[in-house]
Amino acid sequence: MSPEARLVWNLKVLRRHDALITRIFDQVPYAVLYTFNHAHTEDPDGGKGKKYEGHWEKTNAEGTVFIIERSEEPRYGFFLLNRGGTSSVVQMFHQG
Repeated sequence: MSPEARLVWNLKVLRRHDALITRIFDQVPYAVLYTFNHAHTEDPDGGKGKKYEGHWEKTNAEGTVFIIERSEEPRYGFFLLNRGGTSSVVQMFHQG
């Protein structure tokens, strides 16, 4: 499949999830989403400092990541088309 045909196909697939997607800027063929679980504990030496501990945990989200544009706000974000679970992951960028 040519790169142009693949782009058209991917856009069609993404629009099944969000009809407002108008453009794919770029994509990453494979990514895995992790979350960081952090624990907060008091410093055992009198409370002068706080100790933060934690670890990364793999989620069930993995697949192709697309950087997208939509026709309405929020306009830009990323879309992880999940191969590892039942729901995809979308994170829109907000001006802050």
